[in-house]
Amino acid sequence: MDAALLSRYAALVAEVGANVQHDQQVLLIAAPEAAPLVRAIAAAAFERGARFVDTWYFDSHVKRIRAELAAEDTLEFVPSWYPTRLLELGA
Repeated sequence: MDAALLSRYAALVAEVGANVQHDQQVLLIAAPEAAPLVRAIAAAAFERGARFVDTWYFDSHVKRIRAELAAEDTLEFVPSWYPTRLLELGA
């Protein structure tokens, strides 16, 4: 995608889709291959006055590797901070 079009799309996401407001904290969850779009949306969010933009990459390949290679008794483990991170941003 060309840079100008990507920038326009990101502005649309920040303004209309997410309605980013001044002083707001923004969480962007995406696959690693979406990094150029994530960066463009982060820029648009900061241009709209966001206080902080947190990028959280979800890599389905790593999830699959864990399912295949990690010890079975660890597969249900979730770090204590994992849900807190999302709840803090929601607050």
